[in-house]
Amino acid sequence: MEVRCPQCDTINPSVDSHLRDDDHLMTCIRCGEQFRVMDEVVGQSVNDLDDDLTGVDLDALDPRALSVRIPLDQVDWPETDDSLGGPSVSLGPRVDAPRGGRSSMSMPTPAPTPAPAERSGPTGQDNTGDFSQERWTWRDLPLALTAVFDGRRFLVAVVGVWSILMIHGLISWFSMWAGTRNSGLGTLFSLLAAVIFLGLFILVSAICSVICHTDLIEERPVSLGDAIQWTKNWIQSVLGTPLAFIAVVATTVILEALVGFLGRVPFVGAPLWGALTPVTVLCSLIGGLAVVSLAYSLPIYVPVVYNERTAALETLKRLLELLKLQGARIIGSLLATLTLTAVSLVIVLFPAWYIGTELTTRVGSSTMGPGLTSMVSEVPAPFMPSVLLFLDTGGLALMNQVDASHSVGGVLMGVLATLGPALLMGAVTLILSASGCIIYSMVTGRRKG
Repeated sequence: MEVRCPQCDTINPSVDSHLRDDDHLMTCIRCGEQFRVMDEVVGQSVNDLDDDLTGVDLDALDPRALSVRIPLDQVDWPETDDSLGGPSVSLGPRVDAPRGGRSSMSMPTPAPTPAPAERSGPTGQDNTGDFSQERWTWRDLPLALTAVFDGRRFLVAVVGVWSILMIHGLISWFSMWAGTRNSGLGTLFSLLAAVIFLGLFILVSAICSVICHTDLIEERPVSLGDAIQWTKNWIQSVLGTPLAFIAVVATTVILEALVGFLGRVPFVGAPLWGALTPVTVLCSLIGGLAVVSLAYSLPIYVPVVYNERTAALETLKRLLELLKLQGARIIGSLLATLTLTAVSLVIVLFPAWYIGTELTTRVGSSTMGPGLTSMVSEVPAPFMPSVLLFLDTGGLALMNQVDASHSVGGVLMGVLATLGPALLMGAVTLILSASGCIIYSMVTGRRKG
């Protein structure tokens, strides 16, 4: 069923089973407006609802605060409040103002999910009045592995990663050429290639995370354009959160470097450096903890931004809060997901890769002969690892003369061979994005459906 948003007039697709209630709260995929869909499928602004939902006088708030979000792990579900009818719902002891000062128009987020009434709902929900089985748990983590079987998600992830690998390889190739002219210029372009790779990979991961969250958690379709638009609207949080972690590491490195330079001061430098050893040790530990926290927070930080509309620093604080309160569950769940992923890769992809490499090498050497190795010899160095993933050139003979056609063929082979690692990286990116959405829903107590 398609429902039109009363705010921006965008048509929102919805699963029909979600509209079997007397009313259903929806969030516009374009502007983030929340409205209720009645039996007649007529939109009613959530701002017109009774203030008793939150205990906040909405008329006294700044207009930007009307789309306030409550972190789901802070909701006190057992308490009662019959303002919606049906089972008791409480929205918790505190209501935070919007973080980062963002407008709700740029955030297609779902509202915190209250406990639903007894009804015949979507598959997987317990309609007996005991909702303990409706929350996301660690048992749902294998669903992350199934994310790769959705053709649309997998195509988005693979094409995105493939584009990144090609861009990174071309810039690295240019940096090698520039380095033969000027070593400083070559180093500059190498750093540029690394920064572009990191930034684009974060953006692709964010788009995959938004698609996985809407498909798996909210159970509603979202277009690639809407996922890209959300990432564009919240790019400061999407890119700023990893940069905040990196800034902490960079700060510790700079402090250690300053202490090291003090050690060069004649006569007093060595004793001074020795006296400042505790500072060096603390900086090392803080930097290491920042790297570890970043590694375990990457899969869940986009769901935090998506659901709680946090700016970069607020997202960083929220992640540290979640790690403090639910660190064991987050780390254990991520390790379980990585273990399942590694086992799946070993069982499925490794045999396929080995057989494919043998086939490509034998068929290529039989049909093209020594020209195959000559073409491989012309592959640019940044792309050579991708070629060697599916072609074993150790036993192939090299032609005595390499012409321009081999050079062109080698460049094309190297650039397009990045599809191989893109398939692997795209699958892993999609699995981690889906697992991050599930883990965030699990640690915040979100219910299914």
